Amino acid sequence: MRDSVRHEDFDTMTSTLLTHALVLTSESSRPRIDDGAVLVRGGVVEAVGTTAELRGMSAERTVDIDGHILLPGFVNTHTHLAGTITRGLVEDVTTGAYLERIWPIEAMGISNGWFAAGERLGIVEHLMAGITTANDMFFDPASALNNAVDLGFRLLAGTVHLDFPGPDNLSPSQRMDEAASLLARFGDHPLVRVTAAPHGGYTVGPEQLESVWNHAHDNGLLFHIHAAESSEEDAAIRDAYGRRPVEHLGAVGVLDARTILAHAVRLDDSDIELLAQTGTAVAHCPISNLKTASGVCRVGDMLDKSVRVGLGTDGGTASNDYDMFAVMRTAAILAKNATRSPERFTAEEMLRMATLGGAEALGVGHLIGSIEEGKQADLVVVDTSASHNVPMFDPFTTLVYQAGRTDVTLTMVQGEILMERRRLTRVDLDSVVNDAISAGREITVELSNGAEARVSPSQ
Repeated sequence: MRDSVRHEDFDTMTSTLLTHALVLTSESSRPRIDDGAVLVRGGVVEAVGTTAELRGMSAERTVDIDGHILLPGFVNTHTHLAGTITRGLVEDVTTGAYLERIWPIEAMGISNGWFAAGERLGIVEHLMAGITTANDMFFDPASALNNAVDLGFRLLAGTVHLDFPGPDNLSPSQRMDEAASLLARFGDHPLVRVTAAPHGGYTVGPEQLESVWNHAHDNGLLFHIHAAESSEEDAAIRDAYGRRPVEHLGAVGVLDARTILAHAVRLDDSDIELLAQTGTAVAHCPISNLKTASGVCRVGDMLDKSVRVGLGTDGGTASNDYDMFAVMRTAAILAKNATRSPERFTAEEMLRMATLGGAEALGVGHLIGSIEEGKQADLVVVDTSASHNVPMFDPFTTLVYQAGRTDVTLTMVQGEILMERRRLTRVDLDSVVNDAISAGREITVELSNGAEARVSPSQ
């Protein structure tokens, strides 16, 4: 890319003109613009067209994309950012066994202050992989939201509700206090959003689910919950309530257009019909579901019923990294195989699911997810010159089946360039990495001294 201004001038910029790009908009009326251009002003896309069409429009900065791909930032519909700091500690187990082993470690992490380093590392990893928005679920969401604001990252996060103290040792009433505090602090923020995030139907009883649901409904919040993820969850809810997980959530009354279910791999036809009837969305996390042998999400059947589906990486401890290229590729191949339909789930469809589809699943499709006039300028540039990306006959195929996160050369959120030429503009990468390494060393020492065995989630 060729730049008409100096790097040190970035912070003063209020408008940017990106020219000579292969623009993939994720917008149905004009999905591809050859030799395209995008004018960004005040954090918003002001104009989209060809470079010739936008010639003459003024901007304080002009960036020549030099023929590479310009697309909307990826939207990660389900993750656990702070888990970045504990990735690799719990491997080769089922979802149930994973929770039993990770929650004592998380209790230690909360008391020792490890997770802020994990949040910052996770955000940086998202930005460098072209992910501009994430829907987070983890303890101490105020810390994650603060770090997102500090680093310029678009984040949705909220209180993790449980019927028992959990790793953070909060009671249900204290969690509701935390939820109210989050709204007071971040409710009107232009970049980050507060959500309601009950952990699951097997860790939160009907009464508490209804209470959290009412809080979400009264404040217009996204209701983000794990559902139909594992055999252990399925058995627990059947034993307690005589219903399947999604059926149970429907009976409690917490399914509608503001609800997003993380995983949803254990569904029957009636469950899918219920999702369609209620307008409930799904965060499809194929890599973590395959890794824990939890099951295969029936994406095709859900799309056939017009259920909104976005893509998610899950957390760093569950799936180890935040790579939407890998998620797109896995989701496409898995769905083709599951349906025995190689003609379905095209690369263009998968890219849309990773961008606008994810934004729509989170209820923010009117703001982000596509390159359209009036939307927030969350944009990504992917270099197509590497050996694994040539020749390029179809840019959608190149992105889904060939490109990788290290091909991302520019990431913009709300009009601000946060990463360019693989260099972050708001934070020093080495300092973030070194903080994470230091936390990792502390974790190693604690575990080697047997601390994990001395901690339970209820302490």
